Amino acid sequence: MKKINKILAALLALTMLIPFNAFAEPEIEEHKYSDPTWEWSDNYTSAKAIFKCETHPDEDPEEIEAKISIAVKDATCTEQGGVEYKATVEFNSIEYSSEPQFRPIGSALGHTPNQEVEETKVEPTCTEKGYTTHTCLICGEKYNDTEVAALGHDIVHHNAQEATCTEVGWEAYDTCTRCDYTTYSEINALGHTPNQEVEETKVEPTCTEKGYTTHTCLRCGEKYNDTEVAALGHDLINHEAKEANCTEMGWNAYDTCTRCDYTTYSEIGALGHTPNQEVEETKVEPTCTDKGYSTHTCLRCAEKYNDTEVAALGHDWGKWKRTKAPTCTKEGQEKRVCKRDAKHIETRAISKTEHSLKKVAKKAPTTSKEGNKQYYECTVCGKKFWDSKGTKEVKKQSSIVIPKIVLSEADKKLPTESSTESLIKKTNTDKKDVKGSEFATLKLKATGKKKAVALSWKKVKNADGYIIYGSPCGKNNKMKKLKIIKSAKTVKYTVKKLEKAKFYKYIVVAYKTTADGKNRILTKSKVVHCVTNGGTHGNAQSIVLKASKLTIKKGKTAKISGTVKNNKPSQKHIAVARFESSDTKIATVDEKGNVKGIKKGTATIYVVAQNGVYKTVKVTIK
Repeated sequence: MKKINKILAALLALTMLIPFNAFAEPEIEEHKYSDPTWEWSDNYTSAKAIFKCETHPDEDPEEIEAKISIAVKDATCTEQGGVEYKATVEFNSIEYSSEPQFRPIGSALGHTPNQEVEETKVEPTCTEKGYTTHTCLICGEKYNDTEVAALGHDIVHHNAQEATCTEVGWEAYDTCTRCDYTTYSEINALGHTPNQEVEETKVEPTCTEKGYTTHTCLRCGEKYNDTEVAALGHDLINHEAKEANCTEMGWNAYDTCTRCDYTTYSEIGALGHTPNQEVEETKVEPTCTDKGYSTHTCLRCAEKYNDTEVAALGHDWGKWKRTKAPTCTKEGQEKRVCKRDAKHIETRAISKTEHSLKKVAKKAPTTSKEGNKQYYECTVCGKKFWDSKGTKEVKKQSSIVIPKIVLSEADKKLPTESSTESLIKKTNTDKKDVKGSEFATLKLKATGKKKAVALSWKKVKNADGYIIYGSPCGKNNKMKKLKIIKSAKTVKYTVKKLEKAKFYKYIVVAYKTTADGKNRILTKSKVVHCVTNGGTHGNAQSIVLKASKLTIKKGKTAKISGTVKNNKPSQKHIAVARFESSDTKIATVDEKGNVKGIKKGTATIYVVAQNGVYKTVKVTIK
């Protein structure tokens, strides 16, 4: 609007110099605004509507603060809950509203299975997934979970089979071992074609069988029959009857065929003997193994014959007596004797005894000695078994042995936890850092709290965890192990229940557990000193350096200068500032901050306050 007013004023001034009728009155084009765009704050608690004029695009847009309405949406089983924000403004007597902005909070509740409604489990098939259907206790809806992928066909390939004269064929096809899936396609049998160059064979009919002609197939070479002739029927001869006697059979009159073995022969069994009561019978008694019987004379034929058989008595065995004791490796033996006949003897094996097993406990290997797996050894025969029942024998002695632990050369060079702890306790950490410690890897920092100190550090590659050492400051206060953190991801720890307004010192070491089960130290932090809140002393808050970059010629030196800023007056413990080079082959630095160029390249110099607050200086050696 200001620009339009300036234009009108200028035109009005011109009318004072130019005759009124020299020009027409200018037309002022009205503003036409498009729908607003919306700018939201990060937390959706405020928003602005921005209106841009379509007829005057070069003008600044109109910005209007919006009213915010809030609606809370509860989470359901399947949808997140959260807060819905909506902005409203009035512009040129028109009300405009934004699209709702939804900020989710938490996550969907997820279904809770109703244990009183039986779940339905659908197994996967070749083509369909498997799943379990539950009824939700909260919303009552059915839902599926625990999906199991479709199995896919278990394909068996079948080679093609050509059709023959008499049998169908098929194309190569696949079937599934689990379902009825198949790609089978049948080819009809071809039928025979007679080979005119091969003489046919003619078979005459018999009494009961048809006659036919046999051909040879041109295609398959097989023989096949056609041109059938009816069977002839039998050519019969009659035979007279014969009577049976005591020991020989007889027969009735019967017919046979002259052309085949047809017959109506019917046998009459032998009559059997009839005992002659006037001739004394002979009786034979049964034994353990043989039958008994009586011998008679036949009244009809006068032949002698046996009858009235009595079954063999069988053995009357005595008790079993052991003749050979069993062991855990060999069967034993026992025997028994028949009371009716001492020559009849029976023997049987006695099963092996169970092993007398003694448990041999598992023994862990060391770097100098082999270990062994748990097993069981028989105290009688010396055999070894994997199980306490002696059913799974150890076939190879070597399978019991657990080889010695072999450490990598790199792991052998790492100091142990115990040696590192001893070094920390021997060092007067109020005056100097522990030998071999460095700042750059862990970057340990201490922050004073009321009756607590919060420690933080950087995650160390290949570490399995961290060990925290600490104590009150003072040369007579030896550091103690405060905490072992068994997670490489944990990089914070707060030491609590301390005295207020008191100085404490801490070291953090990163360890890895090597194959021999020992904790070996990857790196040690510089010692940090920190005072708890509530007193007249404070801790370093920042370091201000005069320069963050230095360029030094090889062999020359330069000094790092700066100031440590504290929240309260500080008390010097180990040093106001300590210095460390990332690469001493490029540049070295002494305890006063004097940097010396060693060879061409770049290195980082860490400037570290006594509580771990630090700054870096990039050093270039030319």
